[in-house]
Amino acid sequence: MNILVTGISGLLGSHTAEKLVEQGHRVWGLSRTPPTSMLHNVDYFILDIADKIPHLLYDNFDICIHTAAFMPLNNDLLMQENCIKINTLGTYNLLNYILKKNKSCFFINVSTVYVYTPNPDGDVTEISAENPETLYGLSKLFADNICNNFPINSTILRFSCLYDDKKIAQKHQPALYDFIHRAQRNEEIIIRGNLNRKRNYLHINDAVQAILCTIAQKKTGIYNIASDENLSLMEIAKTIVNTVGSSSNLLRDPSREIYAPFRSIGIEKARHELGFSPCISFQMGIQRVLAYEKKQ
Repeated sequence: MNILVTGISGLLGSHTAEKLVEQGHRVWGLSRTPPTSMLHNVDYFILDIADKIPHLLYDNFDICIHTAAFMPLNNDLLMQENCIKINTLGTYNLLNYILKKNKSCFFINVSTVYVYTPNPDGDVTEISAENPETLYGLSKLFADNICNNFPINSTILRFSCLYDDKKIAQKHQPALYDFIHRAQRNEEIIIRGNLNRKRNYLHINDAVQAILCTIAQKKTGIYNIASDENLSLMEIAKTIVNTVGSSSNLLRDPSREIYAPFRSIGIEKARHELGFSPCISFQMGIQRVLAYEKKQ
């Protein structure tokens, strides 16, 4: 199949494109800036989807996998502007372009579980209330709604926190990798806020597998994509310490909260309709991070 992957320079986009090439698909990658390294057998377009999308060299795509996104790391006005422009306006521009060129193209929109109303005491499913408290979550919710209102077959995949072996995700998952680094140095690990607050970390390989399942099934609708393990901050820290074989002490700091808005994320719909089943447990994922570091 002919597949366009937006955000191909990012964590999910690059891993997805690499797997699609392995499977024999013809892949085009769209990136806002020139990537530091390019995948073999991928044709690249360098453009910003926040601007009007020009005529591409090839536009008869069977599938578009939209992973491009911008997550602001602070309240800087430029970061907030980029978040809105890329996540919301960019999605509209991309869908509008596809509608004009090939409306039979199947559209996979990569979204986030942070579109849901924060509820640290409850479970999140696809029918949970949607009222995000972050600008990132709000921009992605608008993008989801744009997808639902375009006359194009689309699937919305709402992912939990992604991480990877090479620590590319460190910028967006600093707490996870900080725990690992501290455990490796046998330093104290500080658990902030409520010990029972939970997070869901999904390994990048399982995230790619969810996209491949979506391509195979071509089901439309909204699906939560997460791991089977919804772990408290204490469970996360203990798993890391035990996996590393560390002597780090675990200390609690109740004065500062870590953002953990959900108790658990349900994936039964994706398991039943897409055939998605995560394979990499959290402990296995930490082992992979450590193994990759040893090779370097």
